[in-house]
Amino acid sequence: LEKAGLAEPEIEEVYDDNVAAGQIISQDPEAGEEVPEGTVIKLKVSLGPQARPIPSAEGMTQKEAEELLLSYGLSVTVSYVKDDSYPEGQVISQSIAEGTEVHRGDSVVITVAAKEDTVEVPEVAGMSRKDAISAIESRGLKATVLENYDNNVPKGNVIGQTPDAGTSLKPGDNVTLYVSKGPEETAANETQAATPAPTAAPTTAAPTTAAPTEGTTRAAAETTAAPTTAPATTEATTAAPKTYTVSFDGNGGDTPAAITVTEGGTYGNLPLSSRTGYAFAGWFTDKSGGTQITDGTAVNLSGNITLYAHWSANAVTVTFDPQGGAVSEGSRAVSYGQKYGSLPTPVREHYDFTGWFTAAGGSGTAVTTESTITETSDYTIYAGWTLTPYSVSWSNGTGFTISVQRTSSPNAGAASGQLSSGGTVYYGDVLSVSYTAETGYSLTGSGAASFTVAGNLTASDIYASASANAYEYNIACYAPTGAGIGSSKVSYAYGTSNTVTPPAINGFTAPAAQTVAWDSVQPKTIQFTYAPKQYSVTWNDAANVTISVSRTSSPYKGASNGGLSKGAAIYYGDTLSISYTPANNYQLSSYGSTGITVTGNVGAGSIYASASVKTVTVPNFSGWSLSDAHTWCSNNGLNYSDNSGYMWNIAKNTVVSNTSAGAAVNVGSTITINYSVGPKPFAVGDHVWFSGTYYGTSGGGGGQGSSGGKDMYIRIINEGSKFPYNISTQQNSGNTGWTNGASISQRSGNTW
Repeated sequence: LEKAGLAEPEIEEVYDDNVAAGQIISQDPEAGEEVPEGTVIKLKVSLGPQARPIPSAEGMTQKEAEELLLSYGLSVTVSYVKDDSYPEGQVISQSIAEGTEVHRGDSVVITVAAKEDTVEVPEVAGMSRKDAISAIESRGLKATVLENYDNNVPKGNVIGQTPDAGTSLKPGDNVTLYVSKGPEETAANETQAATPAPTAAPTTAAPTTAAPTEGTTRAAAETTAAPTTAPATTEATTAAPKTYTVSFDGNGGDTPAAITVTEGGTYGNLPLSSRTGYAFAGWFTDKSGGTQITDGTAVNLSGNITLYAHWSANAVTVTFDPQGGAVSEGSRAVSYGQKYGSLPTPVREHYDFTGWFTAAGGSGTAVTTESTITETSDYTIYAGWTLTPYSVSWSNGTGFTISVQRTSSPNAGAASGQLSSGGTVYYGDVLSVSYTAETGYSLTGSGAASFTVAGNLTASDIYASASANAYEYNIACYAPTGAGIGSSKVSYAYGTSNTVTPPAINGFTAPAAQTVAWDSVQPKTIQFTYAPKQYSVTWNDAANVTISVSRTSSPYKGASNGGLSKGAAIYYGDTLSISYTPANNYQLSSYGSTGITVTGNVGAGSIYASASVKTVTVPNFSGWSLSDAHTWCSNNGLNYSDNSGYMWNIAKNTVVSNTSAGAAVNVGSTITINYSVGPKPFAVGDHVWFSGTYYGTSGGGGGQGSSGGKDMYIRIINEGSKFPYNISTQQNSGNTGWTNGASISQRSGNTW
């Protein structure tokens, strides 16, 4: 920008998941635009991916967890663990704790519960492609082949594999094989090597992630699954294999410079190392043990590695010179760097043997059973002698330490300082003795604190005793869900190993006792996980009642909530919800508990019900409208049967009477409703008989009732005449004669 004559740019730093930190994301104005000299260019510079706290995937299904973590741009590795205590496919743990700041591209391992056995991936590096695929598929796994150019591995042989050998996968999971295409020949081949070849046409299988115990990584971007026909082998071409740095640890010897190796090749000419007194035994993956790596070992790494030198000690002969005395062993073969172990004790009259030395006359370096052999060729050690001294000895015991020091040596001029049990003292030496209780103990007795040597001092002079202190440890009791269910304390003596039996807790099966070392003066916590006792729930079916039982919580077992069937397993502490639903037209007459916290088997004594038919008292519908009577029956669960009739003095669709009026009947019963359809219409010429009277219409005609004035009839003559108009009549009243012109209104006896 300065060379272009532009001003100091205005820089805005922003997070970006796709542009590396320090790189420019965009500019304003854009490249190619013409601007005046001195213009300020605005640059957006990447801070790289923004860190954000990782969420928890624990308790999710594998798919849910992968989708969640992939949405954060993380690389997800699935590790399977066969564990029947978790639902299959549930995430048990994750390698990065919830809330930890992560960036896009970071790797996280989720551990998923599996019910099935896993398959171990075989080692196929160095095999031919055919043999490698056969080895993979023989384990019930699928193989995907990716080809790379390689200058070290012959064409057609496997350079490396993903996941590594020893990884546990589920049957049917995929193993990627990197197969050599031989040395790269031309620039065209370079282009080909960098561009993946088309894969076989995929089936409709969804993208999958291999699921090894320690291995297959699922990147943030999904790839298309290999065809699902078993077992499927996909041919493809990928980038050249990686190179790694191999460092060396001389393990006490010389350390060579690091070398670089290529994935899928061999280690080539490995350097040597040297160490005084030892013969080089080769390079290994661990300081002690491990796998030996040779020039021809195939490189199959996931990162840089350090190799360790192993050694074998050289053998030499040591000669024992008794210096005027006698020794039972004249020489022995020993190995460089080893300890002497036991040494022979020479004897010499009037002398006390003071030890073996590297030089005559008791000079040079003292050689003891713990001395390390440093000679690289045959050598001699010499006996040292002195006038017979006295000895001081004591016994160290459990719970205490005895320390003896020489504070002065007026006769022998021996050095002052710390003495060992069995050490040499001389007449007149002054010794100071301290007795110290060790951690967790208290002294219960001891010998004198100082001595002036007049002879041998033994454990009867220098002694101590101690007793272990008692310490109280905590016992914490938990359910499998982690819920605390009890606690107690237990006390034992320090330094002992004790069997701690978990306390009995109602509703739980106690776990096995633990053997606990009382090795701390601070309180320890001993944890026990109890199994909640299993019970069953059952009930008797009730006529006309539906009983439903559901588990609403399982605080100790963690069992699934939801509906339960008869005989289902329940656990101590579970909470149950019970509903009782009567059948249509029935009502509950009795029922059991609606909520239960499980403390044992739950049966018909707690879950039961009975029902009775609903009843309703039927009113007298007389005078009601027919529709009101129908509505009342429907609202009260009764059926009805209508019975109609012509009624002179009751309006149409008005109830006259009904059955069961005033009685209590079962809901669902049928009652009969009698109702009026009004007066019956008459046509001209009809004769209508009435009891007790004779009627005739005005205008002609007539008829005759029965004798005694008990019967009458009307003959309708005029077509236009309608009832109940006033009708001209003749009335026979008690057989006394006929009366004309009476008006019909209301009957009272034989009179209208």
